[in-house]
Amino acid sequence: MKEIKKGCRLAVIVAAGIILVLCAAESHGSDHEVTDGSGEFFDAIASTYDLLNSIISLGLDHTWRRRAIEALELDVSRLLDVATGTADVAVLAAEMNDHVNVVGIDPSQKMLDIGKGKVMKKQMTERVQLLIGKAEDLSQFKEGSFDHEIVSFGVRNFQDREAGLKEMARVLKKNGRVAILELTGTDENEKGPLSPAREFFISTVMPFIGGLISGKRETYGYLHKSSASFPAKNAFADMLRAAGFKIISQEHLTPFGLGPLLTVAEKA
Repeated sequence: MKEIKKGCRLAVIVAAGIILVLCAAESHGSDHEVTDGSGEFFDAIASTYDLLNSIISLGLDHTWRRRAIEALELDVSRLLDVATGTADVAVLAAEMNDHVNVVGIDPSQKMLDIGKGKVMKKQMTERVQLLIGKAEDLSQFKEGSFDHEIVSFGVRNFQDREAGLKEMARVLKKNGRVAILELTGTDENEKGPLSPAREFFISTVMPFIGGLISGKRETYGYLHKSSASFPAKNAFADMLRAAGFKIISQEHLTPFGLGPLLTVAEKA
């Protein structure tokens, strides 16, 4: 009974974390169609994004991002933060290591504007640079420009995941590390007793709660769709290998595969 209660408490906490990660899907009404996962798509939630994260995540997002940064074993290096959003990872990486310079890219100008405010407040303008950009087109960077890379809940929003991962491999130095946090599908051999509850939460409860918060429940259909279609751990590892990476480790940061998967790889 004690284990069941513990598991239920964990499920509630992880569920909140899942809402956090997937809350990046609210979209204001507009006069034209906005592509799911595009810069405009995320422009719509920029003003409330951090507040929702803070309220809904119970602090888990900060812990997960710190774990991903620690996995890179940063020293004196240049780090590329892909899909940086409001630059929480970029700023945290710079705070954790005085010898790291970070370049963050994101297709959402409004998210970057908020991130630039954080960078200025922390007086990190010389070490953290934020640019408009997307993983599929890193032509502004030469081959081997970065020592390490990180993506925090952003691969699911790549318009072309294979192309994005290949571009990331191109601009990474040989043997450079990449850390990727992502909510993935679950391999059959890893499904636990709470897996059905996780699926129900993402497909049904999350759109309902998201709708209550944003008034745009229909928008959350994209989040369910992107989560359901994202490769499970083994398939994602194969995708990374095909893009030119070698897997170092893969770890679910919460039991039963409820929370995000942290994948650490290096350029082969």
